[in-house]
Parts: sequence; structure tokens; C-alpha cells
Amino acid sequence: MSYVTLDDLSKALADEMGWSKGFSKQFSKDIFVWIKQQLGNGFIVKIKNFGSFSMPYRKERRVLHPKTKAIIQIAGKQKPLFRASKLVLSKINKKRDEI
Repeated sequence: MSYVTLDDLSKALADEMGWSKGFSKQFSKDIFVWIKQQLGNGFIVKIKNFGSFSMPYRKERRVLHPKTKAIIQIAGKQKPLFRASKLVLSKINKKRDEI
């Protein structure tokens, strides 16, 4: 499995849009900072034909510690979640079928 980094995204933006590498890197960072701020403020960020970011609350739960077999309580918390759009999912699945 290979990864796409922020530098890869910045380089692709610079090549595609004709921007400088510095500007495209700052633009990429600003987009992610904006998404984090919106999630922190309780908003859901939806990007058409890409997906949505949200921060659902995971309720408190009890689990069994595997080593000690003791029941422990895990506090509730908010956890970031990304859900891909149907378009993205269909393209991913189509690509997998070709392999």
C-alpha cells in the first residue's frame, strides 16, 4: 500500500493549476486547518462528489481487559469520521475490480 502525502497533493496542485509549489502547499494546509476548525465548532463538512467529515460522539462503554480479565470503563468521546461519497466509492471499487 502506498500513501499520498501533503507534499504529493501540493505538487499535484502546483502542476495542475500552474501555482507555485509554496502557494499550493500553503493552500493545502489551509484547507485541512479549515476542515479541523469546522469540525471543532461542531459542523459537518460535506464536499460534493468527495465525501463528508463529521465528529460523532462515541458513547461510554464497558470492555473486558484481555490480560487481567477485569471490566473497565471507557469514557465517551468524539471521534473524527470520514464517509466517502457514492462517486468515490464506485471509482475505488471499479479500480479494485480491474486488478
